[in-house]
Amino acid sequence: MINEDVNSDMKTLREAVSSFNSILRFIENNEPEENRIGAKYLYLNHPLYGMSVVLKANNIIHTGLVYIIFTSESVGKVTNSTAAYGSYSKLPCIYMYIIKDNIKKIPELFKENKITFIHEYVHFMNERDSKNEPSKENENPKYGKNPKYYFNSSQEFNAYYNEGLAKIHNITLMLAKAHKQGKWFSMYPDVSTFIHKVGNDSYFSHTFLVNLKKRKDKRARVRLARYYYYICEKWKKYKPELK
Repeated sequence: MINEDVNSDMKTLREAVSSFNSILRFIENNEPEENRIGAKYLYLNHPLYGMSVVLKANNIIHTGLVYIIFTSESVGKVTNSTAAYGSYSKLPCIYMYIIKDNIKKIPELFKENKITFIHEYVHFMNERDSKNEPSKENENPKYGKNPKYYFNSSQEFNAYYNEGLAKIHNITLMLAKAHKQGKWFSMYPDVSTFIHKVGNDSYFSHTFLVNLKKRKDKRARVRLARYYYYICEKWKKYKPELK
């Protein structure tokens, strides 16, 4: 079962962002090599995806994710996606369908797709932490065909929620970096205002929001409320005194 408390959400977000940052630093400072024993970052002429670049992620991050494969965006157009979580050689892998015309642009394109990576990384974490009880939801014929079923499945609901939370938390971190924690309380004087301002398609996928069932919509709002109170408690010393 997926934990939905705020401490679990923050732990998930920290690991996903930390992994993204570590991988980005590596690919910014290294170029793909020809296939050789011990190579961490190499070209691969994949029989299905064509020219791709394989990153042995487990040599960079030690979380259980083994591979990241960067390949042509045309592959993702088949399923209208820019990334997917799955396996490669039966080991955990995130596929990033972002290569356009030049593999030297991979770092730039990866950086642009940070939120997409976080979404897929959450899928990886859910599977890794499921204690050998993986979800069977994606085996249902409705999965991927029926938007209501797809977005309300526990796996996608959690991944899309964390995708939105990552955008919200980025604003929070920007306030902290600018030493403007007190502004949080003027921006969001109460939890209802906070949910009204962030619980929309500026932060969350529009398709995700319009397909949420009432029960899942309520769960998303409860999670947002928990995040709000978490930040309020953390920053309570910055709250302006009432006059």
